[in-house]
Amino acid sequence: MKAPWQRIGAFRALVSPALDSPELRASLTQIESIAASPEATLLQAGRHRTVRLRLCGAGGRQIDAVAKFFGRQSPFKDLWDRLHSSKARRTFEAASFLAKSGIGTTPPVACLERWSGPRLTCGVFVSLYVDDALCFKDRLVELWNTRAPYSSFLAVLRLAATGIRALHDAGCRHGDLGNQNVFFTRRSPGGPYSDALFLDLNRTRFGSSPLTTWQRGRDLARICLPPGFMALFMRLYWGEEPPPRFISAWRFWYRLFRFHSKTRKFRHPFRELDYVLNPQKAPAQAPYPPARLQWVWDDEKSRPAQVAADEKAMLGFLEPSYRKWLLREGRLLSRRFSSETLAARPSRLDAPPDAPVMRRTIVRETDAIRAGEAVRATGCRKALVRISMAETEEMVRRRIEVARHVASLGVGVAIQVMQRPDFLGGESLAAFTGRVLASCGFAPDWVCVGQGVNALSWGVRDFPSRDALIAAGANIATDLRADSPRVLSTAIEAPVMQTGLANVATLFSRNVRYAGIALAWREGDGTLAGEARALRALAAGAFYARSQVFVISDSPVPESVEKTLRGLVGELCAPD
Repeated sequence: MKAPWQRIGAFRALVSPALDSPELRASLTQIESIAASPEATLLQAGRHRTVRLRLCGAGGRQIDAVAKFFGRQSPFKDLWDRLHSSKARRTFEAASFLAKSGIGTTPPVACLERWSGPRLTCGVFVSLYVDDALCFKDRLVELWNTRAPYSSFLAVLRLAATGIRALHDAGCRHGDLGNQNVFFTRRSPGGPYSDALFLDLNRTRFGSSPLTTWQRGRDLARICLPPGFMALFMRLYWGEEPPPRFISAWRFWYRLFRFHSKTRKFRHPFRELDYVLNPQKAPAQAPYPPARLQWVWDDEKSRPAQVAADEKAMLGFLEPSYRKWLLREGRLLSRRFSSETLAARPSRLDAPPDAPVMRRTIVRETDAIRAGEAVRATGCRKALVRISMAETEEMVRRRIEVARHVASLGVGVAIQVMQRPDFLGGESLAAFTGRVLASCGFAPDWVCVGQGVNALSWGVRDFPSRDALIAAGANIATDLRADSPRVLSTAIEAPVMQTGLANVATLFSRNVRYAGIALAWREGDGTLAGEARALRALAAGAFYARSQVFVISDSPVPESVEKTLRGLVGELCAPD
């Protein structure tokens, strides 16, 4: 039932029929003094204040409520609201619509307006207080600050995406759908966050039919996520790859909103100056960590998640002189090892075209018994176990147990020791690798040192971090040859898809003779055979004349591609 307008003291008001009572109306007449009392709690400062307070309900029952006091506005805006509706009224009607549609929001209590002639002197929206709610932005900051695994981020992104999809399918366009206006709640104290609810509804518009792709793109333009997470969020929102029309609409509104945000200080100069001079008046903001610290470990794939998936954004995080050098060397090598040069140039490592690819499977299990069962079930005779510095000591111990158990089954085991970004600090790569190999108790077939030497997600972003990785790999290679004569090769992994064909050769010292170079490849990175051919030519023709080339792929490799790799690489490591 739609709430009728009624007079409550100096206000005209809309009150939720389910909560309307003489006691509540009497309490609402004093809402300004109640909000100013010591018992009230200021939740949000700024132009629009949000206050938690206690109101009196039916039978004297206390109502735990939140009142949002909207700030004074221009005479023109007052005239507009007089003819249409005020922010308080729009918020009340939108909250009522969401509650009726089963979409999460704070249950509406009342809308209060006080007019003095043509001027709106006070507008208030009152709702019930929802305990233990955390906004999307604060949850992301919390996860980044605690270095939570990728699975935790995935759960939060899925919760937000499904909640917003339900909002849009119900025919509601929020209008100010930033991270700070999406909240999560629990169904039981201490349980996981399981429901999304939406606040700050004064710009909301709703109708009887689901939103169009254009409207959805417009509403999602204010969601703030790193590029890689934004792409994931959109897939979760649609349940599949987003439609091209939606992407076009989102990009248009995203760029427009970014321009709108940058012009805020010109549009509201006095308000922004007041916030600078009086910080206590400014809305509270939980700052995001710097972009380079938005690093997330993917516990399922044993590698960093693609947070900054945009290549341009990744290069922007590199130290300027290092980035300039990297791009220059990448262009030079791209010309030197062009596709035509590779096709015409004989390689000293060339093998017969029918030379088989020695295949390994990546063991992802972290339980030794289950890992052994998986190896036996697939019939594989060679396995790659990844052990990363980014994981907990307990996880490292379990992965070492997996490696020992798989080796005891007569399966050839290779170990990939992966560093973590230098800004996270901790043990050196060389020390960690030595400790891992000493704990294994067997000599692996080969060891891959480091990963992603020109990928920012692994922390190589300047000359010192590059040189530290090279030095660690060189020391480990020397120690392995001296202490473990059964080790066949020591490789250092090298993606070649970011700054030009085969640029990765510039990242290694010409004085380091690794026994192998491993190519990191994911589906979508480029033509795997072309990347392998380029790296092969470098190994044979540049300064790795005796190096063996490996391919380590996180994606299954089709049989046709595997046939193409014959004679190009020594071993292929990929999931079955």
